[in-house]
Amino acid sequence: MGMVGTDTLAVVQTEKPIKGQTEQLVVGVEGKPSAYNAGTDSVVSASVLMMIIVALLALAASWGFVVRQTRNFFYRENERTTNVPDSNKEIRSQVLLVAFTTFIFSVSYFAYFTHVNDVHDMAMSKNLLILLFVGVFVAYILIKVGLYQLVNWVFFHGKEIEQWNKSQLYVTTMEGLLMTPVALLFIYGKLPLTTALICGGFVVILCKLCTFYKSYLIFFRRFAAFLQIFLYFCALELIPLAALVGILEAYNGNSIINF
Repeated sequence: MGMVGTDTLAVVQTEKPIKGQTEQLVVGVEGKPSAYNAGTDSVVSASVLMMIIVALLALAASWGFVVRQTRNFFYRENERTTNVPDSNKEIRSQVLLVAFTTFIFSVSYFAYFTHVNDVHDMAMSKNLLILLFVGVFVAYILIKVGLYQLVNWVFFHGKEIEQWNKSQLYVTTMEGLLMTPVALLFIYGKLPLTTALICGGFVVILCKLCTFYKSYLIFFRRFAAFLQIFLYFCALELIPLAALVGILEAYNGNSIINF
């Protein structure tokens, strides 16, 4: 860490007893650490690079799945539709991309957190802080998936649930991929915080709208149940998101507490 002095340096004149020459002695004061920058952290950079490589490999392995989901996203399959089966390799690769999505959101929030807070005053190490945020986002994904599975199992049929699960894999994957350039520009490209928040918010809102439309298309289109779809979407999508934001902001507001 570089040190930035805050006070004027004092100059003291001293006399050497032997040669009678005047010597200048510079007396300084203790500076304070320069602001932390996630972009210069070798652990963050290595983690981002590794996860991007994993994401690219997973995307290449599941490219057929991505193309099929993109082509059919705005259409509802019926009982007579003949589908190309998705391989286990494609599904596993999509799960890896979901893990990448949780990571990219975690490191994005970490960069935001260290941008607005002085992390030098915190007892928790920055590496543990990243792991904490990863844990929070993983818990968010798992809780949301669990709630969806429970509700869908009670009210809908197997083929519809399978379509929904695959569409959710696709939407979550696209959310992470779309968020990646925003995160990289904010961490390494000096993208202003306000611009990064607007771009990140746009990505999240776009993906939520796609989720809303897909839930209508798969579960509610034939019933014309507009009230039910709003209840379904709010209970299973917006409430978990609001809880996630509330937890993160509550932690942000108490970030100087010693752990």
